[in-house]
Amino acid sequence: MKKLSKFWKAVILIIGLACMGVLIYVYFHNYFYYYRFEPRTVYLSENYIEKDYQNGRVKVISKETGKATTGKLDWISNSDQKDSLTVFSKDEKRGYLNKLTGKIFIPAIYNHAWVFSEGLACVVKNGKLGFINPKNEIIIPFKFIYSIEKDKHIDYVFRGGYCSAVDLTGKVGLINKKGDWVVTPGYDYINNPVLGYRILKLNNKFGLLDKSLKLILAVEYENIEIQKDGFRIAKNGEQQLVAFDAKKVLKSFVYDEITILQYGTGKTDSNGDEIMENTDCFAYNIFTKWGLMKRDGTVITKAIYDDIDGMSKDLFSCTIENYMFTINEKGENVK
Repeated sequence: MKKLSKFWKAVILIIGLACMGVLIYVYFHNYFYYYRFEPRTVYLSENYIEKDYQNGRVKVISKETGKATTGKLDWISNSDQKDSLTVFSKDEKRGYLNKLTGKIFIPAIYNHAWVFSEGLACVVKNGKLGFINPKNEIIIPFKFIYSIEKDKHIDYVFRGGYCSAVDLTGKVGLINKKGDWVVTPGYDYINNPVLGYRILKLNNKFGLLDKSLKLILAVEYENIEIQKDGFRIAKNGEQQLVAFDAKKVLKSFVYDEITILQYGTGKTDSNGDEIMENTDCFAYNIFTKWGLMKRDGTVITKAIYDDIDGMSKDLFSCTIENYMFTINEKGENVK
């Protein structure tokens, strides 16, 4: 029998390796994309579910028949909204799907869309923002600016009869259901109401509107939180809890967090770790800043520092931006 030349041996080896490579690829492709793929099933309503596909698309499936009631879609918004209509995307356009019938109710003709709220839904077309009703009738014309930059901060839904909108200057105000300005644009954003109150923001300062849209707290606070018993307001390193009239002080001193300050003694334990001891003070936090207080709760400094560390029993290293200070237990700067 004639022996194969080195050339043909090399050819056979290459063909064998190629075949092996194909088999390995097919095996792992099937393993990861078929055996390991677990379709996500979302219940849209009592009778319809959303089913995932390996190509990233979704369909609406009837639980009764097991058949699809829509073609393949990019995604379906699965918000907790009780409304029967929800937003879906197809070919990077938005429309509305009826979760009760499993069918497309308003075709995907909009660039962006939000859920229906108080009978209206915000939609974007040709770069302008307007509002439609469930019949796809335009109720508020496409006259407002759609800002991608503002999009991550603004929820374009009506709450309490009003909704945020952006003017030509990029500032945010509130409109009513006629599309008229009821709060003149002049803010970076306006939050949805909490207990009927809305927080405003401008240049990293906060203010507050009451239920009648009257400005009851000027836009001058570092932080405002609406609580069930009043407003927590932070300004100039201090924080108070005030009543809903924004005048009566319920608590004159409120902090967000408190921590024990320790310092290194320079001594080590049996494991070689430095032994730490407690200082005579605590650090307390208001919003993003820290202040110093005695162990009995007496405030030593306002919360004006970015960070506070213990240096010794009665000395502390404080930071404001990139500047470091050393203060004593009385809050005095130490050279």
